[in-house]
Amino acid sequence: MGQQNGVAIGAASLAFGVVILALLWAFPQTLANEGSSARIMFAAIVLAAILAGSSLGFKSAVRVSTRQVFIWMGVMSVVFLSLTFQDDLTEIASAYSADLVKSDKLLPSTDKRKKEPGKVQLRAGRNGHFEVRALVNRAHINFLVDTGATHVALSPKDAQRIGIKLKDLKYNRPVSTANGVIHVAPIMIKQIKIGDIVVRNVSGAVIKEGLGDPLLGMSFLGKLSTFSMSREVLVMKQ
Repeated sequence: MGQQNGVAIGAASLAFGVVILALLWAFPQTLANEGSSARIMFAAIVLAAILAGSSLGFKSAVRVSTRQVFIWMGVMSVVFLSLTFQDDLTEIASAYSADLVKSDKLLPSTDKRKKEPGKVQLRAGRNGHFEVRALVNRAHINFLVDTGATHVALSPKDAQRIGIKLKDLKYNRPVSTANGVIHVAPIMIKQIKIGDIVVRNVSGAVIKEGLGDPLLGMSFLGKLSTFSMSREVLVMKQ
Protein backbone atom coordinates (compact mmCIF):
# COMPACT_ATOMS: atom_id res chain seq x y z
CA MET A 1 0.00 0.00 0.00
CA GLY A 2 2.83 2.41 0.86
CA GLN A 3 4.49 1.82 -2.52
CA GLN A 4 1.17 2.36 -4.28
CA ASN A 5 0.66 5.65 -2.42
CA GLY A 6 4.17 6.77 -3.31
CA VAL A 7 3.51 6.16 -7.00
CA ALA A 8 0.18 7.99 -6.74
CA ILE A 9 1.75 11.00 -5.03
CA GLY A 10 4.53 11.11 -7.62
CA ALA A 11 2.08 10.98 -10.53
CA ALA A 12 -0.17 13.63 -8.98
CA SER A 13 2.82 15.91 -8.26
CA LEU A 14 4.02 15.58 -11.87
CA ALA A 15 0.55 16.41 -13.19
CA PHE A 16 0.35 19.41 -10.85
CA GLY A 17 3.73 20.70 -12.10
CA VAL A 18 2.64 20.37 -15.73
CA VAL A 19 -0.54 22.35 -15.00
CA ILE A 20 1.45 25.13 -13.29
CA LEU A 21 3.90 25.41 -16.23
CA ALA A 22 1.00 25.53 -18.70
CA LEU A 23 -0.73 28.31 -16.75
CA LEU A 24 2.46 30.36 -16.45
CA TRP A 25 2.93 30.03 -20.22
CA ALA A 26 -0.67 31.12 -20.84
CA PHE A 27 -0.44 34.04 -18.38
CA PRO A 28 3.17 35.34 -18.61
CA GLN A 29 2.14 38.65 -17.00
CA THR A 30 1.67 36.76 -13.73
CA LEU A 31 5.43 36.59 -13.24
CA ALA A 32 5.77 40.28 -14.16
CA ASN A 33 3.15 41.29 -11.62
CA GLU A 34 4.81 42.22 -8.34
CA GLY A 35 1.72 41.31 -6.34
CA SER A 36 1.43 37.96 -8.08
CA SER A 37 5.10 37.19 -7.40
CA ALA A 38 4.51 37.70 -3.69
CA ARG A 39 1.45 35.45 -3.83
CA ILE A 40 3.45 32.77 -5.66
CA MET A 41 6.00 32.73 -2.82
CA PHE A 42 3.24 32.65 -0.19
CA ALA A 43 1.38 29.92 -2.06
CA ALA A 44 4.56 27.84 -2.30
CA ILE A 45 5.03 28.12 1.47
CA VAL A 46 1.41 27.08 2.06
CA LEU A 47 1.82 24.20 -0.37
CA ALA A 48 5.00 23.04 1.36
CA ALA A 49 3.35 23.22 4.78
CA ILE A 50 0.35 21.18 3.64
CA LEU A 51 2.60 18.68 1.89
CA ALA A 52 4.75 18.28 5.02
CA GLY A 53 1.69 17.82 7.22
CA SER A 54 0.16 15.29 4.87
CA SER A 55 3.46 13.38 4.69
CA LEU A 56 3.55 13.08 8.48
CA GLY A 57 -0.03 11.91 8.40
CA PHE A 58 0.82 9.28 5.82
CA LYS A 59 3.70 7.97 7.89
CA SER A 60 1.58 7.63 11.03
CA ALA A 61 -1.40 6.06 9.28
CA VAL A 62 -1.58 2.32 8.89
CA ARG A 63 -3.65 2.40 5.73
CA VAL A 64 -4.06 5.35 3.37
CA SER A 65 -6.07 4.85 0.20
CA THR A 66 -5.10 6.19 -3.20
CA ARG A 67 -8.37 8.12 -3.17
CA GLN A 68 -7.29 10.02 -0.05
CA VAL A 69 -3.97 10.86 -1.69
CA PHE A 70 -5.67 12.47 -4.67
CA ILE A 71 -8.10 14.33 -2.39
CA TRP A 72 -5.16 15.92 -0.58
CA MET A 73 -3.44 16.76 -3.87
CA GLY A 74 -6.67 18.34 -5.09
CA VAL A 75 -6.92 20.53 -1.98
CA MET A 76 -3.31 21.62 -2.37
CA SER A 77 -3.81 22.40 -6.05
CA VAL A 78 -6.88 24.57 -5.39
CA VAL A 79 -5.06 26.54 -2.66
CA PHE A 80 -1.97 27.12 -4.81
CA LEU A 81 -3.80 28.05 -8.02
CA SER A 82 -6.32 30.35 -6.33
CA LEU A 83 -3.53 32.33 -4.63
CA THR A 84 -1.15 32.44 -7.58
CA PHE A 85 -3.55 33.18 -10.43
CA GLN A 86 -6.02 35.38 -8.55
CA ASP A 87 -5.62 38.35 -10.91
CA ASP A 88 -5.87 36.20 -14.04
CA LEU A 89 -8.98 34.39 -12.83
CA THR A 90 -10.55 37.73 -11.90
CA GLU A 91 -9.70 39.09 -15.34
CA ILE A 92 -11.33 36.11 -17.07
CA ALA A 93 -14.48 36.54 -14.98
CA SER A 94 -14.54 40.29 -15.69
CA ALA A 95 -14.04 39.69 -19.40
CA TYR A 96 -16.93 37.22 -19.47
CA SER A 97 -19.26 39.59 -17.64
CA ALA A 98 -18.15 42.47 -19.88
CA ASP A 99 -19.12 40.39 -22.91
CA LEU A 100 -22.59 39.86 -21.46
CA VAL A 101 -23.05 43.54 -20.62
CA LYS A 102 -21.52 45.18 -23.68
CA SER A 103 -22.27 42.75 -26.49
CA ASP A 104 -25.25 44.87 -27.54
CA LYS A 105 -22.90 47.74 -28.43
CA LEU A 106 -21.27 45.78 -31.26
CA LEU A 107 -23.16 46.20 -34.51
CA PRO A 108 -23.05 43.80 -37.49
CA SER A 109 -21.81 44.96 -40.85
CA THR A 110 -24.39 46.98 -42.77
CA ASP A 111 -23.64 44.95 -45.91
CA LYS A 112 -25.34 41.60 -45.32
CA ARG A 113 -24.32 40.25 -48.72
CA LYS A 114 -20.61 40.21 -47.95
CA LYS A 115 -18.76 40.28 -44.67
CA GLU A 116 -16.13 42.99 -44.49
CA PRO A 117 -12.99 41.78 -42.70
CA GLY A 118 -11.19 44.28 -40.53
CA LYS A 119 -14.32 46.34 -39.86
CA VAL A 120 -15.91 47.03 -36.47
CA GLN A 121 -18.97 49.12 -35.70
CA LEU A 122 -19.83 50.32 -32.20
CA ARG A 123 -23.04 51.71 -30.79
CA ALA A 124 -22.81 54.65 -28.38
CA GLY A 125 -23.79 54.06 -24.78
CA ARG A 126 -26.53 55.88 -22.94
CA ASN A 127 -24.03 58.55 -21.94
CA GLY A 128 -23.18 59.18 -25.59
CA HIS A 129 -19.67 57.74 -25.28
CA PHE A 130 -18.22 54.82 -27.24
CA GLU A 131 -16.85 52.01 -25.10
CA VAL A 132 -15.09 48.94 -26.39
CA ARG A 133 -13.27 45.95 -24.93
CA ALA A 134 -9.93 45.27 -26.60
CA LEU A 135 -7.33 42.54 -26.27
CA VAL A 136 -4.12 44.39 -25.41
CA ASN A 137 -1.18 42.02 -25.64
CA ARG A 138 -2.77 39.17 -23.62
CA ALA A 139 -5.04 41.17 -21.33
CA HIS A 140 -8.56 42.50 -21.92
CA ILE A 141 -8.99 46.24 -21.32
CA ASN A 142 -12.27 48.18 -21.41
CA PHE A 143 -11.57 51.43 -23.28
CA LEU A 144 -13.35 54.72 -23.74
CA VAL A 145 -12.82 55.92 -27.34
CA ASP A 146 -11.37 59.44 -27.23
CA THR A 147 -10.39 61.21 -30.44
CA GLY A 148 -9.03 64.07 -28.35
CA ALA A 149 -6.40 61.83 -26.73
CA THR A 150 -3.07 61.74 -28.53
CA HIS A 151 -2.10 58.32 -27.21
CA VAL A 152 -3.65 55.20 -25.78
CA ALA A 153 -3.75 56.02 -22.06
CA LEU A 154 -3.55 53.44 -19.27
CA SER A 155 -3.40 53.47 -15.50
CA PRO A 156 -0.40 51.78 -13.81
CA LYS A 157 -2.63 48.85 -12.85
CA ASP A 158 -3.77 48.26 -16.44
CA ALA A 159 -0.22 48.75 -17.72
CA GLN A 160 0.92 46.02 -15.34
CA ARG A 161 -1.83 43.73 -16.60
CA ILE A 162 -0.53 43.96 -20.18
CA GLY A 163 3.00 43.07 -19.09
CA ILE A 164 4.58 46.48 -18.47
CA LYS A 165 7.08 46.56 -15.59
CA LEU A 166 6.16 49.50 -13.40
CA LYS A 167 9.70 49.85 -12.04
CA ASP A 168 10.94 50.62 -15.57
CA LEU A 169 8.47 53.47 -16.18
CA LYS A 170 9.77 57.04 -16.39
CA TYR A 171 7.19 59.79 -16.00
CA ASN A 172 9.14 62.34 -17.99
CA ARG A 173 6.83 63.31 -20.88
CA PRO A 174 4.80 66.50 -20.31
CA VAL A 175 1.21 66.43 -21.57
CA SER A 176 -1.33 69.26 -21.55
CA THR A 177 -4.73 68.38 -20.09
CA ALA A 178 -7.81 70.28 -19.00
CA ASN A 179 -6.36 70.36 -15.49
CA GLY A 180 -2.96 71.60 -16.59
CA VAL A 181 0.32 69.94 -17.54
CA ILE A 182 1.04 66.46 -16.19
CA HIS A 183 3.92 64.07 -16.75
CA VAL A 184 3.21 60.63 -18.19
CA ALA A 185 5.34 57.56 -18.85
CA PRO A 186 5.63 56.66 -22.55
CA ILE A 187 5.24 52.98 -23.45
CA MET A 188 5.02 50.87 -26.59
CA ILE A 189 2.12 48.43 -26.85
CA LYS A 190 2.86 45.36 -28.95
CA GLN A 191 -0.68 44.69 -30.12
CA ILE A 192 -4.27 45.88 -29.73
CA LYS A 193 -7.06 43.69 -31.11
CA ILE A 194 -10.71 44.72 -31.48
CA GLY A 195 -12.86 42.24 -33.37
CA ASP A 196 -11.08 41.56 -36.68
CA ILE A 197 -8.89 44.66 -36.32
CA VAL A 198 -5.32 44.07 -35.17
CA VAL A 199 -2.94 47.02 -34.78
CA ARG A 200 0.67 46.49 -33.71
CA ASN A 201 3.30 48.76 -32.18
CA VAL A 202 0.95 51.35 -30.73
CA SER A 203 2.44 54.18 -28.70
CA GLY A 204 0.82 54.67 -25.32
CA ALA A 205 1.13 56.57 -22.08
CA VAL A 206 0.78 55.53 -18.46
CA ILE A 207 -0.91 58.16 -16.30
CA LYS A 208 0.02 57.75 -12.67
CA GLU A 209 -3.02 59.42 -11.12
CA GLY A 210 -6.37 60.87 -12.11
CA LEU A 211 -7.19 58.66 -15.08
CA GLY A 212 -10.76 57.37 -14.99
CA ASP A 213 -11.30 54.96 -17.86
CA PRO A 214 -8.46 53.78 -20.12
CA LEU A 215 -8.52 55.87 -23.30
CA LEU A 216 -8.32 54.56 -26.85
CA GLY A 217 -6.67 57.55 -28.49
CA MET A 218 -5.32 58.61 -31.86
CA SER A 219 -2.14 56.52 -31.65
CA PHE A 220 -4.49 53.58 -32.32
CA LEU A 221 -7.23 55.25 -34.37
CA GLY A 222 -4.66 56.98 -36.58
CA LYS A 223 -3.30 53.62 -37.73
CA LEU A 224 -6.66 52.58 -39.17
CA SER A 225 -7.39 53.09 -42.85
CA THR A 226 -10.62 54.89 -41.93
CA PHE A 227 -12.78 55.64 -38.93
CA SER A 228 -15.93 57.69 -38.78
CA MET A 229 -18.13 58.76 -35.93
CA SER A 230 -21.75 59.83 -35.91
CA ARG A 231 -23.94 60.57 -32.93
CA GLU A 232 -24.81 56.90 -32.37
CA VAL A 233 -22.37 54.78 -34.39
CA LEU A 234 -18.58 54.55 -34.63
CA VAL A 235 -17.12 52.70 -37.61
CA MET A 236 -13.50 51.52 -37.60
CA LYS A 237 -11.84 49.83 -40.56
CA GLN A 238 -8.32 48.52 -40.91
